[in-house]
Amino acid sequence: MTLHKIWLVRLIVLIVPLIAVAAIQAQVNVGPPVQFASLSIPVGVETDLNGNVYTTSDNVFNTLITKYAPTGQPLAQARIGNFFSVDTIGKMARVPGTPHIVDLLPNGQLLIINTANGLIIPSYNLRTLPNIVTNEIYDLASGQFGSAAGLIIPQQSSYGDIAVYRNGNTIDLLVSGNSIAFPFIMRVRFIPGQPPQAKVLITSLASAAPLNNVPRGVAVNSQGMVLTSLPFAFDDPQENVDRAVLFHVNLPEERNIDNLPRFLLNRIDFSSRGMASDGVDNFYVATGGIGISQCGVLGSGVMVVISADLNNITCGLVSNAPLIFSEDVAVAPDGSFAYMTVRNFNAVIRYPLLSTSSFSNSISNETDPTALDSPNMFEPITTPFNLIQTTPMTGTIPSTVTTYLLTPTVPVTPGSHLILTEPWLYDPSTLNQVWLPVIQK
Repeated sequence: MTLHKIWLVRLIVLIVPLIAVAAIQAQVNVGPPVQFASLSIPVGVETDLNGNVYTTSDNVFNTLITKYAPTGQPLAQARIGNFFSVDTIGKMARVPGTPHIVDLLPNGQLLIINTANGLIIPSYNLRTLPNIVTNEIYDLASGQFGSAAGLIIPQQSSYGDIAVYRNGNTIDLLVSGNSIAFPFIMRVRFIPGQPPQAKVLITSLASAAPLNNVPRGVAVNSQGMVLTSLPFAFDDPQENVDRAVLFHVNLPEERNIDNLPRFLLNRIDFSSRGMASDGVDNFYVATGGIGISQCGVLGSGVMVVISADLNNITCGLVSNAPLIFSEDVAVAPDGSFAYMTVRNFNAVIRYPLLSTSSFSNSISNETDPTALDSPNMFEPITTPFNLIQTTPMTGTIPSTVTTYLLTPTVPVTPGSHLILTEPWLYDPSTLNQVWLPVIQK
């Protein structure tokens, strides 16, 4: 679908009586956005158990991983890679019941951030995982399981978003990738005492390239239901647009009707770049530069919240600028705020969540971080860095492995090194502009 057709759809949404909107009413109350932090091209965002916020961003000569207090005060930074490391600005996901955050880089490298001590250490690289299963992929376009005609090649793919599902001591990483022109979701399962088991779960051979030739967002809720968006054509096969798709984390092993992929939200167009879920199973989506037409002409880059019952959406608008490129989204552990990175604003914005009081009981399952059996990818001392090696390493971390440490930042005087510039945020209830201070490079 061309860009002018996408905007035409948005105009029609405003003109036609809001019949569709009546069927999709908001349940989560999202307050007006404000700026939380200014960064150069921010991409990933995640929170830890204490509500601190972690971001990844471009630093010209390297990639920055930055830790912020819930108030927005910078606390620590680590520099990853160098000027030539174009594939080191990743997206992140927190591991339930642990102090660990997994950072997935576009080149497939996994970094483990221990929020308790600031240690950042490389783990596996998805491109070099052995024995990735690609012969049971569900193709959304055909509705069939198979090898996807050999077009999904994880070893040569670029990677995007990541989500983590934990069932006891078994941990599943759900990662989004893009192979040639085809998006896919891969599951990497970690079982104590076993090497990682990687399997591509779903794709759509109804490619939306070149308009949307990037990895999509992915999230998983506490029930193991995985949300993503994939292209599908209902009318004109030449006009493939993304739709919201839900399936179970145990696909394809469990193929009952409840686990098979299905469309959500009346099959409306639904773009995504980053996703998250909260403690009561709502989904949050950063919709990239395309957005969704359901949110109107200002739908570019909106944060969309899908209610836990999967029937309702809320549009968290960003700006009155014509093009907003949102990248990733995260939710505070107590459900008080949602955070979203907007790369062409050089900003992390924060939305107050006003109807999530039930969150206070939703994180009671956060357990002792040592409860995971060893070896596992989240304890560097016991993680086998050699993929052929299946026994845990002991002693110190090998000298051949580059590690990083989040170090305290130099105190910054509020307002220093900042300039006031367009673009801006606005309060959708009053249309008042709120200027964005952007770091001057």
